[in-house]
Amino acid sequence: MARQLMWIIWPGFFMAIPAVGVVFSLFDPEDLHFFGSPVEISHMGVYTLGFLLIWAFGAGCSAMTCLLQRTPPEINRGIDGTPDS
Repeated sequence: MARQLMWIIWPGFFMAIPAVGVVFSLFDPEDLHFFGSPVEISHMGVYTLGFLLIWAFGAGCSAMTCLLQRTPPEINRGIDGTPDS
């Protein structure tokens, strides 16, 4: 289970690093607006939230890849590896 979690978390992390660099080299946190009003968070807070959001999207993509590479019998097995009753 921990190995599969690392298959999901690390690719998302490695994708988030350059993505945040690209996004925040194009957009300044002072120019961001949320529902028409300026964002009232510090620059570091915006960078942190942006990194975590992009990391979550990357991890979601990795999780979907891990799910789609499994065979139907692997998916239908229980968490502990025993077949469901």
